[in-house]
Amino acid sequence: DGPGPRASQSVPLLGSLPCPRIAQGTAPDASMATWAIAAVVGALAGALAGAVAEDVMRIFVHKVPACAQASMLLNSLPGDREPVPLGEQANALYLRKIAAQVRPLHDQLLTRKVQGVELTADPDSADLFYIPAFFSVLFWIGTPEAIACVASTFEELRQHSHFHRRGGADHFVIYGVEFTHYRRDDHFLLHSYDPSAAKWIVLTVACPKPCGDAPDSWQARGRFTILPHASWHDCRKARLWPRTSQRRFRIGFVGAVGPEAQYLERRAFFALTCALPRWLRTEDGSWHRSEPSTDRHWSLDRNTTLLDVFLLSRGTSLRLCPMLRDPGHTIEDIRDMMLEVNMWWIEPEWRWRLVPEVTPDDDASYFARSFSIPYYGFSDGRLAAQLVGVFSGEQSRPVHAERRSQPEFNKLLYESVYGHANLCIILPGDASDCAKRLWDAMAKGCVPVFASAGPRRSWPVLPFADVVPWAAFTWRFFHVNSTAAAWRLLRLLMRLPPTEIQRRREIMQHWLPQLVVQRAGC
Repeated sequence: DGPGPRASQSVPLLGSLPCPRIAQGTAPDASMATWAIAAVVGALAGALAGAVAEDVMRIFVHKVPACAQASMLLNSLPGDREPVPLGEQANALYLRKIAAQVRPLHDQLLTRKVQGVELTADPDSADLFYIPAFFSVLFWIGTPEAIACVASTFEELRQHSHFHRRGGADHFVIYGVEFTHYRRDDHFLLHSYDPSAAKWIVLTVACPKPCGDAPDSWQARGRFTILPHASWHDCRKARLWPRTSQRRFRIGFVGAVGPEAQYLERRAFFALTCALPRWLRTEDGSWHRSEPSTDRHWSLDRNTTLLDVFLLSRGTSLRLCPMLRDPGHTIEDIRDMMLEVNMWWIEPEWRWRLVPEVTPDDDASYFARSFSIPYYGFSDGRLAAQLVGVFSGEQSRPVHAERRSQPEFNKLLYESVYGHANLCIILPGDASDCAKRLWDAMAKGCVPVFASAGPRRSWPVLPFADVVPWAAFTWRFFHVNSTAAAWRLLRLLMRLPPTEIQRRREIMQHWLPQLVVQRAGC
């Protein structure tokens, strides 16, 4: 079982960023984009032995073909104007997620809203060169036309006399999503188009190993600058966050079950909580309890509504959940957590349905307009079995379920879990250092608890760790590599003093406006 969970006492700050406007240990009046550019300059200074000496960073913006620009790629996304074929819907949603990640940073930079940055038309005076081509979007589109656009972008860049001035080390791109692309063919690798791309500074939400194994500071990650996931924070709502004593649950989580053969910590927590009920709070303030599983997943009402697909199917439960397969396996007192834990485990094939969500600047109406099964229906989990009787003719009385558009339901789900839990468990994801759930949880006032099966300081890699005192408002545990270790951690979390949870929540509230991509009322 290993030594069990260990709490991280502190994270050494490895020095302040080489930007005189940012002081270590304080929350400056700076946007997340400001820190991102400061971190870029830090990476540049490390690579070029202090090439940036002045207070103002001068950035030259390259010209790129129209096919690679924001105006072409980000203003006409799948689902905006026409229906998305069923087989392409998961990719279409992910593409929209990429756009939400890169667009605000790009806009803030080009509209001169980044503190300490000056755009220049003189390449000779530039410290940095920004390439405003969205390679991550083109790679995700993946068509021959998109790949040809990548090639033509490099051809145009090579025509500029400063493109190879420092071998690529003074150029940066906003990549947004996980770097590199999940497809490993040469035409999905930037350095295959030009060797200098291997030295570019990359702004991304996650970088490849050994980046993820390094200490959590951009100084140790070389050319990679880690960014928060696309996120929105309203400080006015944060002032109304429920306090610790007002939140219904001690622990919350939303995430996928698999992959089954990976992530020991995910399997351990799933084994302990897979048989516990799920809770949802509707708009009228009522709480609805659902069983953890349902007999089967239905598509109803002429394939417009999926029923209870965020509950486990009976087959998956019996195959993976030890408490359902063998009730005697239940760890003593685990059911005492029934009213303290709200953990939603979702089967991998439905995880993409978690992506669309109503936000302050997007009502997500595109989903109902362009996606083939736009609604989510929910019940207590027992409706699926009743439907078998209806369709077989054995039951004549009608059955009812509530439904919402998928984005509206997701908003309810995240509010129910993150907005009403004190502690949110954050586990390693399958593609990034810190999954989007970290930012969803913090935006609702849920204090993050990082749990990893690995050794100390192997994970997570967090944005701006030299400026932001993450250890002051989070908990970190390592060696959570078995059900016994996960059980010890759950019991420890149940015993944490409410005053300490509230203290960390208030520190998180202080720093959060600087850790989101978009903010309001701050």
